[in-house]
Amino acid sequence: MLRLPPRNQLEAFVRNEIVPQLRDQIRADEWPLRIAIDSDDAGLDITIDPAKSPYSQGGFAAYDVPRIKDRNPLFNALRASARTA
Repeated sequence: MLRLPPRNQLEAFVRNEIVPQLRDQIRADEWPLRIAIDSDDAGLDITIDPAKSPYSQGGFAAYDVPRIKDRNPLFNALRASARTA
């Protein structure tokens, strides 16, 4: 599961979290623009640098990285394996 707000809250998240940070950085004439959010609700890293390239690309934080030691894919697989052994 990706670390983004639910689809019905995504527009509000962008409007309330991302756009204000971008506006502040543009007003301060900070380039490249950079936003890093790492919370329980969302995990993303956005960099906008028009000087680098005319092309856009995107990415997202790995969604299968364990954030809680006893609730993650590796732990669940090991626990299931231990039960059958």
